Amino acid sequence: MRITFSIPFFLLVLTLLLSACADRKIGSDLMSRQHCFRKQTTKVVNKDVSERMKMPSREYIVYPEKYKYSDPVFNPNNKNEIAYIRKEIGNGVSGQPELLTFDFCTGKTRQLAAVISNAADWSVKDWLIYRGAGGELKKIKSNGDSLVTLPKITGATLPPKWNDTGDLFAIPVVNRRGEDGILVASQSGEGVGTFNDFVLRRWDWAKDQICYVEAGGGKQEIRMFNFRTKTSNVIETINDFKNLDSVVLNTVYFKEKEVIFWNQKKQICYTDVLSGKRTVVLKGSYNRWYNNISLSSDGKTIIAGRVDRNKTGEGKEEMRMNLVLIDVKTGVERMVVLPE
Repeated sequence: MRITFSIPFFLLVLTLLLSACADRKIGSDLMSRQHCFRKQTTKVVNKDVSERMKMPSREYIVYPEKYKYSDPVFNPNNKNEIAYIRKEIGNGVSGQPELLTFDFCTGKTRQLAAVISNAADWSVKDWLIYRGAGGELKKIKSNGDSLVTLPKITGATLPPKWNDTGDLFAIPVVNRRGEDGILVASQSGEGVGTFNDFVLRRWDWAKDQICYVEAGGGKQEIRMFNFRTKTSNVIETINDFKNLDSVVLNTVYFKEKEVIFWNQKKQICYTDVLSGKRTVVLKGSYNRWYNNISLSSDGKTIIAGRVDRNKTGEGKEEMRMNLVLIDVKTGVERMVVLPE
């Protein structure tokens, strides 16, 4: 679909975009005095291995730390605050996943939900939406007030996500015939439309579009689907689709720079939507990978769920699951120190 603008209108839009994005360059310094990241983080020392580790059976995996942390998401209005999932480890067994927030400036946490089914998302209107116990769809303010149980959405088991303005969310659904689709709902949970026969994986809102991953034929494609035209186009093709390490786990759209951040277990990258150019932010290794990523509102910092594995003996392995901040420009990491 081709959209044509008059020259004066195009120049006006271009001028506004350039002025709005002038101070939103990709990259930053995690140790800057202008924000609070360095107060609650420590230096990361990587001890990478060059060969694939032999994976022991699950009963020989030991979690030496008290908690497992995962699924971080930045507050879209405050880069110094995140939400995340925490699981307590007791006798090698994970407890119930909790939803918490953390403020890098105050060093304080707040529990928002004692049980959460999967990842939460944070809107610009300060609503966190998530699936709670029994899969109920809920939303809550970041201060813990105004908990709302939203109407039941049949066939929804995956996490919902807010759009840029926080007035809509979308959630993958499966209908009674077993067909995949996308349900778009208002912030109060009322359905406003469904797109059928559409498998939505590793996705994110992109203005009036959605970026997502389509896999098949030995390759993965990062695509953009336009709600208005109901068309899809390829942004990035990833041909090294050989095993689980190659699976694209997340896509995150950064509208100010028109780029899509994405990650596999062993690398975090971003791709320019217009040129298709790929930039590698960070490489992992066989004993260090990254499961979930979120981008700060200024596009300078990634927060990721990091997994570290350490072989301690024959058939035995230690596993740690923490959160790290990553400088987009340099790839430098800082481990987040969360209070217990």
